[in-house]
Amino acid sequence: MRLKSDEKKCVGCLLCTVACSAKHLKTFNPEYSDCAVEDRFPEPGEYHVHHCTQCDEHPCTGSCPEEAFFEDKKLGIWRIDWAKCNGCGNCIEVCPYEGCWLSPKEKSLKCDLCDGNPECIQVCPKGVYELVKE
Repeated sequence: MRLKSDEKKCVGCLLCTVACSAKHLKTFNPEYSDCAVEDRFPEPGEYHVHHCTQCDEHPCTGSCPEEAFFEDKKLGIWRIDWAKCNGCGNCIEVCPYEGCWLSPKEKSLKCDLCDGNPECIQVCPKGVYELVKE
C-alpha cells in the first residue's frame, strides 16, 4: 500500500497537513503533519508535496541507531515508534524522496497512511492524493 500524489493539482491550501496533524496529534498545526506542502517561491502557484512513498528501498529503516522504524505487516508499510526516536535526523538525510522530517518536538515524522484510510485523501479538494494498493 502506497500514497501517491499529483502535485500539479495542488493549490497550496494545506488542508492535508492540518487534517493530518489533527488526526494524529489532536492539533491543527502543519508542523506536526506527516505530509508537507512546500511553496516553490518565486514561482506562483507551484507546490511540492512531501510524504513518505513507502519506497522499496526504505533506507530510513537502516539509518536509525535506535531502531525506531518497524514494519506494520498488516498494511505492508514502515512506521516510526516515537518512544524510540531520538531525533538524530539520519532518516531525513538518507531519504531520497524527502519523505521524513523532524517535528518541533525533535521526533521524526513519516506518513503512516492513517491505518489504511489516509485523511489527506478525504480532505483534499483537488484530488492530489491517491492510495495505491499493491
